[in-house]
Amino acid sequence: MGDTGTDLSVDADGVRSAGNIGFWAVIAVAVVLGVHPPGTTELYSDGGEFLEHVDGFWVVIHVVAAVVLLVLPVIIAAWAKGLAGTRARLLGQWAVYIAVTGVTIGVVHLVATDTTTFLAFSNTFASGGGSEAVTVAADLLLRIHAATLTAWVLSLFVVFPVVLGLAARADGRFPMWFPLLAWLGSLLALASIAVTLAEEQWTTLSEMGLFRPAAVLLVVWLVLATWWMRRGSVVPQRGLAGAGPSAARSQP
Repeated sequence: MGDTGTDLSVDADGVRSAGNIGFWAVIAVAVVLGVHPPGTTELYSDGGEFLEHVDGFWVVIHVVAAVVLLVLPVIIAAWAKGLAGTRARLLGQWAVYIAVTGVTIGVVHLVATDTTTFLAFSNTFASGGGSEAVTVAADLLLRIHAATLTAWVLSLFVVFPVVLGLAARADGRFPMWFPLLAWLGSLLALASIAVTLAEEQWTTLSEMGLFRPAAVLLVVWLVLATWWMRRGSVVPQRGLAGAGPSAARSQP
């Protein structure tokens, strides 16, 4: 018997558990995103000024974000297993691999280049007396920060949402606006990288005008996905009702 386009082995309890964990993890990310200080052109142009922002609050929110992000690949793996059809599940698995890559880069950026390196350098900078060598070193750290941030945005906020949208579209049971939401966020994130490369640094426009809205859209997408998963299915009930007999056969 050929592929019916459904996955009869989907564990509703597993999907529900992953959805519960994922939902609150995404809410935590949303809180961190909301309280994170704004990124401006002036801030990203001066390594010394950036160092002043790395305080206890900065460290806490970045470490929390890094820890919470580690849950993402598991959530997407559970989501991918619940998709209908071979093509959708393959795209879902691809999204898992991209999530692993993006989370890895994100943890390096959040905990290493965005936090630890500046903390470790702060005493050196303070004792340097404003010397040219110390100022140049601070600016160099800022450039490394920009590089890892760009790599993180490319993997987790550009490519990742594209593949999520493709998987949702291939499944066929999601409303059309759901993949479009992911793709719109990806487009904004891509534009943020384009502006960053053109300006040779992160700016107010590239972060606050483009990247932050892209991150919000991805958070909204994940909130919706995990909310549906909390009910034991990766698709909304309305989508299931209109999906036809093949989708109905996939229900427990």
